[in-house]
Amino acid sequence: MPYLAARAPSDWHVTHVDEEAEEIDWAVDPDLVGITFHTPSAHHAYRIAARFRSRGVCVVMGGPHVTLLPEEAARH
Repeated sequence: MPYLAARAPSDWHVTHVDEEAEEIDWAVDPDLVGITFHTPSAHHAYRIAARFRSRGVCVVMGGPHVTLLPEEAARH
């Protein structure tokens, strides 16, 4: 994700959150949320996505799990 954030246009405000080091700020109002994850974290990632989507936020997902099971990830 940091590599993707570095490629964003300079006028975008990008925040990177690593849950190993900090908690998600659920009060933010993002235009887009990107989530990357491995298979053991899939259900957790899907819950995060659902919470943001319930507020009308666009969510995109990637990472090894999404690469291996794109149809499953697309349902979330």
